[in-house]
Amino acid sequence: MEVEGKAVATAYRLKSADWTIPAAGVTPAGAEAAEVHLVLNDEGFKGASALCKPLIDSGKQAVAVAPFAQNGNLAGGAGPYQYPMIVNATNERALAIQAAQVAAVCEWFRAAKAVTSITLHTAGPESGLIALVVDALNPGLVDVVESTEMPGSLVEFMEARGKYTDSPTLFSFGILQHFDFDTLRAMGE
Repeated sequence: MEVEGKAVATAYRLKSADWTIPAAGVTPAGAEAAEVHLVLNDEGFKGASALCKPLIDSGKQAVAVAPFAQNGNLAGGAGPYQYPMIVNATNERALAIQAAQVAAVCEWFRAAKAVTSITLHTAGPESGLIALVVDALNPGLVDVVESTEMPGSLVEFMEARGKYTDSPTLFSFGILQHFDFDTLRAMGE
């Protein structure tokens, strides 16, 4: 529902082939409809609100997205690291699911909402890695990736004794053998 001169909040439940991706957005009055700022945070929706507020305050449309295994997209009863562990045990990769979901959200905004500019804002190493993979694998889909709270590299994260239970996506089998943050950034340019 739109109210003239007021911000509009929207809850989304976007469906891709096998998944439902929850998202929540706020469009301030007068915001550019062709521009969207998608926000991912390792803490899910809870953490995304801190990234969304300055965007909304500056008159930009901000949409928080919770891909697979992030807070806001978890079934009750298990820790967020357990879902990626189960997926990884089936020879799939949670990172691949998360990146596919975020790419699907970007594609939906481009097709259904006629968005011409997408910026991915991330906080945390997992969300940052997801955004870098989306940008690297989908040329032209994302215009800008802005990441905070990320280590300089996956090697740095591992050397700092990062824990699987805190950041299971960063332990995607084989990724460090072929890619690091700088490689993915270069692929996305």
